[in-house]
Amino acid sequence: MFGYAEVRGEDWKLYEDNELFSSYYDAQSITYPSKNIVRVWVRVFFNEKVIKERVEFGEKYINVQYYITLIEYDCVERKRKFLTMTYYDKNAIPVESVNFEKRGYDFIRPETPDEKLIEVVCK
Repeated sequence: MFGYAEVRGEDWKLYEDNELFSSYYDAQSITYPSKNIVRVWVRVFFNEKVIKERVEFGEKYINVQYYITLIEYDCVERKRKFLTMTYYDKNAIPVESVNFEKRGYDFIRPETPDEKLIEVVCK
């Protein structure tokens, strides 16, 4: 199990901003655990429409404003996998944490926020 509940980085950089969400990566958190593999913390803020729709996932999501996730990218294969994710309410209080320890990689689809981010972190 991963112990990444909170992010300590202070260098959040915007890489996606659209009508649904705004996404930032922490430039200070980028690590390279092995050749062609990169890990980075990402913070995603939901807009009001998405916040209202998240209620369908349960009452605890009524006030969820954002999540922070640790993502691992395979720079050669152009794949990604989430390692952990924590949802936060409007007061920055954790609502739920999810561990994706056993989840495998997914291919990155073209013209997505992940495609933008992999171009930045896999330089």
